[in-house]
Amino acid sequence: MMTTTKKAPIATKASNASSRAQRNHNREFKYGIFDKDGVLIDSIEKYHAFFNDALNRHFGQTITLQYYKDIATKNWLEVLLPITKTTEALMKCVDDYHEITASRAAELSMYNGVPELLDGLKHSHGLRMFVTSSSFQKAVDETLKHTGLAGLFELAIGNNGKKSVRKEEHFQLFADHVQLSLDEFAKHAFILEDMAHGIEAAIKVGIYAIGITTTLSRAELKAAGADEVIDRHEELLDII
Repeated sequence: MMTTTKKAPIATKASNASSRAQRNHNREFKYGIFDKDGVLIDSIEKYHAFFNDALNRHFGQTITLQYYKDIATKNWLEVLLPITKTTEALMKCVDDYHEITASRAAELSMYNGVPELLDGLKHSHGLRMFVTSSSFQKAVDETLKHTGLAGLFELAIGNNGKKSVRKEEHFQLFADHVQLSLDEFAKHAFILEDMAHGIEAAIKVGIYAIGITTTLSRAELKAAGADEVIDRHEELLDII
């Protein structure tokens, strides 16, 4: 199990009592949704290296970290075709990449304080928690297992092999799990997200969207529609 060096404050009702006046909402949160990469797991540099391993193996080429960030949430079969030339060859490369992300999950690290924060949210606040991810399901499962986070979440849903992930479908599955309509679930749910597409999907269905500036800027997250934006994970305690 991986360890982190900086501990976030444990989420208790007492520790949050003085911060309730800072809240910008009138919701009673019962459900917390967390994106995996860029929120729980500091994965961008490792995933870039993994992708370059696959790209170099198949095509003898690599891409920059910035370019990887730019295409991370896009359809790779479209944006990378000029490099790879053929769809079939690119699909083999992408499949190879996803195998690498699953087999090397033990190399990934959590953001500092994440285990303590989640443990407090679950056991002190009584939140029911979920993970949504664009990563392939095998990579999601392996990452949560190796970090020791798996037991904190009721459902962790990734990509089941589609070209792109629609987060709204994940939200519906979370609502189904707790036997509520999506509208009712959304009234009592928040998401912690680092990317614009996740923020936009949450806003679309009425989930309270909290952006964290691990990947995008505060301005970019607000432009995507985030209800609130935080810079550090422990700031989540001031909101919920």
